[in-house]
Amino acid sequence: MKVFFKNSFIKDFQKLSFDVKKEVRRICLDIFPRIKGLIEFQDYSIKEMQGFKSYYRIRVGHYRIGFKKNGEEIIFMRVLARKDIYKFFP
Repeated sequence: MKVFFKNSFIKDFQKLSFDVKKEVRRICLDIFPRIKGLIEFQDYSIKEMQGFKSYYRIRVGHYRIGFKKNGEEIIFMRVLARKDIYKFFP
């Protein structure tokens, strides 16, 4: 599975605390590239965004990672606090 990052994700990522960055990095760079489908990733809280096909979010503490699945591609779009993610994603 190929992983891509939007500029908005990178900007959001730079603003995070060290602990949250560490967990987000582990999910996005270590775990996601190795899996073949979202079903293998059930240990984490992945939910499809209501009303938006192919858009998902992953829960990381009080933060959410917003991403889009395009066939074999994952595009990470945003990583924001829970209160903000639903305003800016999708």
